[in-house]
Amino acid sequence: MSETTLSAECAPSSMRVVVVLPSEVIRRGLCSMLAMLPEVADVTDYDNATVAAELVASGSADVMIISPTFGPGEFGDIIDANADSRMKIVLLLRDHDQEAVVHASSIRADGFLLESELTTASLREALSRVALGEVPMPAFLARELLTHRRTQPATPVHGPLRLTARELQVLSLLVEGMSNKQIARRLVVSEHSAKRHVANVLAKLNVPNRTLAVALVVREHLFDHG
Repeated sequence: MSETTLSAECAPSSMRVVVVLPSEVIRRGLCSMLAMLPEVADVTDYDNATVAAELVASGSADVMIISPTFGPGEFGDIIDANADSRMKIVLLLRDHDQEAVVHASSIRADGFLLESELTTASLREALSRVALGEVPMPAFLARELLTHRRTQPATPVHGPLRLTARELQVLSLLVEGMSNKQIARRLVVSEHSAKRHVANVLAKLNVPNRTLAVALVVREHLFDHG
């Protein structure tokens, strides 16, 4: 096990972040980037999922960034431990790792990051969106989910999809991986209106977050994406 604690040298901060990744190079690089963000109070890193589950259960951090490459059993322990915790779980995905992407889509994560797109700016935006209750998801993830969908046999939709025309537009933009701000710009509405439309869509689909909404679209073939 490897552990390193870093303190941000910026403005007063409050977010406690735990990084759990098997690769020491990526883990320490990510910790260094996190330490540069004024919102982050401290960063702790580990290299195994067992410790991650213990940390989730203890509630000793606000956000955990973890790789989906850990085994299903290990992830099950983490998700179970997080059932009564307020800790946010963010998955760090590799490019073009379709197996990991499909696996990630079935996990009740609070956000997603892509290794190749990691910058201090993208990291800061993702953490800000997670703190607001949004689910940051790279467009890459939505595209890979849709690609995976085309390889699977069709399944019927169970019950009618009672979405308005506007909500269908919003759902389509969610599939593209857009944030509330991006949806507002695309539809030429206020960000508050976009947030309300997104909340309505999630409520009608009976899913807790954007990622599971996209997974439902993929699984039930709700849109024809060619």
